[in-house]
Amino acid sequence: YTGYEISYASKKDFSNQKSAKVKNASVTISGLKKGKIYYIRVRGYKVDVYGNYYYTPYSKTKKVTVTK
Repeated sequence: YTGYEISYASKKDFSNQKSAKVKNASVTISGLKKGKIYYIRVRGYKVDVYGNYYYTPYSKTKKVTVTK
């Protein structure tokens, strides 16, 4: 069982981050405000038979401006 954890925040230091675990690398995040800048990063995870999570390092942070 593997998946991805997507973290996003409106502050560059991710002090107000929100995250979600998803199975696919492609996902749409709803509830973002139009014209606002968000910072997004992703990391993979794996769960062993005991329910322990093992994470990869975070990807490089991507700066995104919401257009729609």
